[in-house]
Amino acid sequence: MRLFIGLGIPARAPLCRVIDGLTGMGPSVRPVRATHLHITLRFLGDVAPEHLETVAGAIDSAVTIGLADGWLGPFDLHLARLDTFPPSGGAPPWVLFASLGDQDVLGKLSQAIDTELDALEALVPPRDHPFNPHVTLARFRRNRPPSRRVRDTLNAVIAESNAGPGLGSVRVKAVKLIESRPGAHGPVYTVRHTRTLKPTR
Repeated sequence: MRLFIGLGIPARAPLCRVIDGLTGMGPSVRPVRATHLHITLRFLGDVAPEHLETVAGAIDSAVTIGLADGWLGPFDLHLARLDTFPPSGGAPPWVLFASLGDQDVLGKLSQAIDTELDALEALVPPRDHPFNPHVTLARFRRNRPPSRRVRDTLNAVIAESNAGPGLGSVRVKAVKLIESRPGAHGPVYTVRHTRTLKPTR
């Protein structure tokens, strides 16, 4: 099973407007489905199905610790501005994303989850890159880079969005363990476990 741990992001109007603005740009641009918007806390890669319950237990433990220590609960995230990687103006972009405002709680939550998962040793792959939270809005085919016209249109979408007050805020209420499978029109996500960010009785 190909798994990641993430936070679901509601498809608010500002994000939907950005995604809608990407439609019709051609086959090099692949907007993310509004129902698939998320922040990845940790990508796990291939995990044996028999370890699913253990990984879910690690998520539950991390959230329980955060709740007990008082720094975790449902929280708001500010979606700050649009950007690309690599940054616009240079090489053709691979990803369009929304950056985030205050990341203090996110960083603590990611670290707590890492601590619990690292204790599982060989059951899950180790983290392979630093935590860099963002919301991916579109991907670009590396074997078919966007044309200059598409890049100019993309830069206009970014400039218009970033000239405003931001992309709004979203309420985060749960951590999810998600399976990703390839589909004919992009990845298919299935939630395998959900842990709400409030005490359980």
